[in-house]
Amino acid sequence: MKKLNLLVAITAACSALISGLQAASITYSFVNNFNYQNGKTLSGSIVTDGTIGDLTDSSILSWGWTITDTLTSTVLSTVLSTDSGLSQVSINNIIASETQIILRDPTQASLDQVLLSLQGESGQVIWGRFTFPGSFDTFWAYNALGDPFWDNELPGQTLELTGNGLGSWVIAETATAVPEPSTYGLLLGGFTLAVVAMCRRKSTQA
Repeated sequence: MKKLNLLVAITAACSALISGLQAASITYSFVNNFNYQNGKTLSGSIVTDGTIGDLTDSSILSWGWTITDTLTSTVLSTVLSTDSGLSQVSINNIIASETQIILRDPTQASLDQVLLSLQGESGQVIWGRFTFPGSFDTFWAYNALGDPFWDNELPGQTLELTGNGLGSWVIAETATAVPEPSTYGLLLGGFTLAVVAMCRRKSTQA
């Protein structure tokens, strides 16, 4: 009976641990598209609640970006989601995998618009792709006065930002993969079988 109670307790503990791991947040680093940034560097990160698939505003826990003059290494603007004032995120048709945040290809998904905008008191960065009133891609960054750090808009053309090979843009990525739920299930099942086998072996030896 004691062995059974021990097994139940261990299984419950593993289940609780797995639930906690599955709910863990994921931190992605922004992709730097230097050739489209007017000699500037974009750095920073975006933290999600661990959602895999379609993201919403509430999926984003925090974010922050910095724009630096590459030639002089001078920081031109830093915006954090924790700043007071106008800090906000606008998101539409953005998906996340274990390692990437992706801006969908609107032509492949028959979407009117895909958008990620991160705005604060010191500026705004926008990734956008639209199919109305005509197809165009945008990748903008502005300071607090509305002056552009860079301003790319290609009506009727595709802006060749870092992609995933399927026509979608990769906005941010991380090298740390989050195991699929099925992986956790296999781990739990294997651990449980190992404990059962150990208990049986001790019972047989007794």
